[in-house]
Amino acid sequence: MESLDIFGSPIDEPFDQTLFEKVTADLANGQLKVQEIAFYLQSLLKLRYFDSEYWIYDEKRGVWVVVEAYRINNQIAQLFSDYCPTKVSSAKLRDIRTRLLDLVRENFIMPNETVSTQPVSLNFTNGLYLIRSDGFIKHTRFSYSMYQIPWAFDRKAECPNWIEFLRFVTNDNDDLMRLLRCFFAYVLSDRIDLQYYLHILGQPGTGKSIPWQDPL
Repeated sequence: MESLDIFGSPIDEPFDQTLFEKVTADLANGQLKVQEIAFYLQSLLKLRYFDSEYWIYDEKRGVWVVVEAYRINNQIAQLFSDYCPTKVSSAKLRDIRTRLLDLVRENFIMPNETVSTQPVSLNFTNGLYLIRSDGFIKHTRFSYSMYQIPWAFDRKAECPNWIEFLRFVTNDNDDLMRLLRCFFAYVLSDRIDLQYYLHILGQPGTGKSIPWQDPL
């Protein structure tokens, strides 16, 4: 198993037991301290802010996803259901949610590596492929991967039909085959930072659109 050092120096906010005890004790006494509750909720949810969106790590899938409002609302509702004996107004609940999101936006930004033009890993459904070392590790939230290729990585996988198809459309031209394979890899990676496009020229009816029908 390779080290997480490839993702820099991962720093995570640990669950704050002292804060938890203080927040729950205050709630039991009917005291709602919005700032403290927001910090406690962040220690549970571990949200991140990026590109005007709030993100949460999906432990089951192994990828960061935009958090839906109901997820935050449910966490707040559960907290009050468990520890607050009195009913809380909708306005107060909105105040807590707003303070939580402000806290995340101000203090918990996705690392710069997230938007790097040279990613260190590719996220597959069964783990992370490490580009530079050709390694493979389990999913980790510290990769800050916000896109997942919807297939499992398999070193032994072969694609004879695809290779045969490429040989056919390129007339066994190895250089053209490599070009098409590289371009399709770029398209399937969901990246746009390289700013490349492919322009295929030819007479009508010569099969220019065929290469796009299988992969897309």
